[in-house]
Amino acid sequence: MKTIRNILLLWMVSWGVVQAQTESVLKSKYMITHDKVKEVFTAWIVPEYDTPNFNNVDTEEKGATAQFSLKVPRGFTLNSLVDLKGNWEKEPVKIGTQKVFSKVNLDAQYEYYIIGKGNAETNYGEFKNGEPIALFTFKGNGGDVTKVSILENNDPFVEIADKSFSLNVRNSFYSRSGQSSKASSKPLEQNVGTTSLKEVLAKIASKVVKEVNSESDFKVLTYPNPTNELLNLKLFIEKANLNVGIDVIDGLGITQQSSKLKAIIGINTFQINLKDIKSGEYFIKTTIEDKVYTQKVIKIE
Repeated sequence: MKTIRNILLLWMVSWGVVQAQTESVLKSKYMITHDKVKEVFTAWIVPEYDTPNFNNVDTEEKGATAQFSLKVPRGFTLNSLVDLKGNWEKEPVKIGTQKVFSKVNLDAQYEYYIIGKGNAETNYGEFKNGEPIALFTFKGNGGDVTKVSILENNDPFVEIADKSFSLNVRNSFYSRSGQSSKASSKPLEQNVGTTSLKEVLAKIASKVVKEVNSESDFKVLTYPNPTNELLNLKLFIEKANLNVGIDVIDGLGITQQSSKLKAIIGINTFQINLKDIKSGEYFIKTTIEDKVYTQKVIKIE
């Protein structure tokens, strides 16, 4: 009978997951979000670089090996994993409470899922610094779902798994941008940790607007403000193919301009033209499903 150690070792080798010896200068972070209404988690990669770059001359990022590790409350069972980018393990082994771990001081309140991606090269699309790309979604039940998180590289479980069982449970990501395109180049580790949606949206906002008045404003950014003609709207969407309504409303509550747009999952940037609208103060009402976001903008001549 195979032990959990042997099963995991064979599984990891079959997915081609190896521990990195050195790190690339082009890095990325992992992030998860949770839709409480739909009860769906989404796993994301957040690059800290653009494509193309000095290692990758293509607009699109491509890569083979990756590993996404989750820390979950004991009793939580992951299910219904759906690929968005790449072919991810659909039924990962949950580890941490098997007998082999009982002697190594592991926190019994948590268990772990090590989710590997198939070795076939994946096209992740264009990478933009700080803008998340959705990798897969999953559901789960049991335990406190608010405690589902990404396994941090400095979590004690990482060292325990490595030293006691020779298991590499760290998050990892490898792509064409990670190293030189020369045939002799070694694949270099690009994942350096985790981030949150709040941090991601705050960084994006800092690049395009002077001030954000509330946390909800991060979801829809309008710039430049004031503007004499073109107005950009940058939105974060957690699901694909959503309809987005954008209305330009004057101070009397009269809609001066209206449009319906289709959004992709992740960051969307839309542009509306205000050249035919008189100068003054307006409200931009953005409707995403049942949520409405409103920002005040000034149109100047």
